[in-house]
Amino acid sequence: MSAEPWAALARALALVPYVPIAQYEFGASFREMKRALGAPAHPPAHYEHWLHGTRGSGEIIVFTHQVDEGVWTYVAARIDPPLFLGLGIRPQGSLFGSPGIVVGDRAADNALHVEGFDGRVATLLSPQDPDGRDLLARTTAAVTSGLGVRVTDSVVLFSREGLIANPSTIGPIATAAATLASAFAARRLALPATPVEVAIQNEWTRFADGERFSFDAARMKIRGSAAGSMMEVGLETDGRLLRTSVSFHFPRNVGVAFSLARANASEFLPGRFDRDIRIGDARFLVSGRPEAIVNELLARPAIVLLLRELGDKCKTVRMNHAQLSFRVEGAVTSAAQLFSLAQVGKLATESLFREAEAIGPYR
Repeated sequence: MSAEPWAALARALALVPYVPIAQYEFGASFREMKRALGAPAHPPAHYEHWLHGTRGSGEIIVFTHQVDEGVWTYVAARIDPPLFLGLGIRPQGSLFGSPGIVVGDRAADNALHVEGFDGRVATLLSPQDPDGRDLLARTTAAVTSGLGVRVTDSVVLFSREGLIANPSTIGPIATAAATLASAFAARRLALPATPVEVAIQNEWTRFADGERFSFDAARMKIRGSAAGSMMEVGLETDGRLLRTSVSFHFPRNVGVAFSLARANASEFLPGRFDRDIRIGDARFLVSGRPEAIVNELLARPAIVLLLRELGDKCKTVRMNHAQLSFRVEGAVTSAAQLFSLAQVGKLATESLFREAEAIGPYR
């Protein structure tokens, strides 16, 4: 099958194709999806490439995904800032899972299965409030439109069965998804913070001020320079699970071309990695050239120690010649914990560059 229609879709919607390093997992945050984009693909685009860009004022990712029923085409629109409510909205009809939250509108309750770990979900979608009623009506209309629809804290996901690459079809779907995502973000900003949220924000502020980092309270995201790397720490949810993500963009590329990821059975795409190694109790999938140089780098004691520590503490670890990212289960709530995460990044930066320079540049 020719992939030219997919390439034409990318051009028509001004989207950039990327080679994903992980397959899509339902419930994944938009931040996690962006980390899975990998490197920009050489044109023309193919159906396996994810297409990233903007629609209106919001970010979107267009991609295809294989499920039991066949291939589907998805449009993911970013809810920014994210909701941090553990929100999950899908069509009614599943025989499994929790009974869901009743919002008090007959049409919506018949159409929507709503979940959340925060009681403010009911307020977000309250039919007693004009803005809540409007958002509820928009969401109900989307779910009953014939599209597949899922909404989480950070993603509005629309889907249609099959490989759909017609810009006149995907364009309006992308616009609708981005518009609904913007409505969720605006509605969330109207809800007051809880005492727990304020306490955590105060701790993150204390760390950021001490390190001279910037802190975006609405997005629960810290950015700043650590040992020359650009560090970013963010709170995110995957479904109803809270996680703290950490990434370090190195000051320059390490002089060894490699890609490494902690192996999770369902997360990574087959064929993306050349081999696997076990460090401590964690298995890492590795690719890179020349193989001998990559082997030498990853066998060095400082790198082994770093990967063992990350593998023991984190289920998601990714590293390559340009950056390191990992996720900690749960929400980091204290300045001391944030300081510890910063130290990991500093160690990673110093270790990688020191050990790579000891090996020498590859050719």
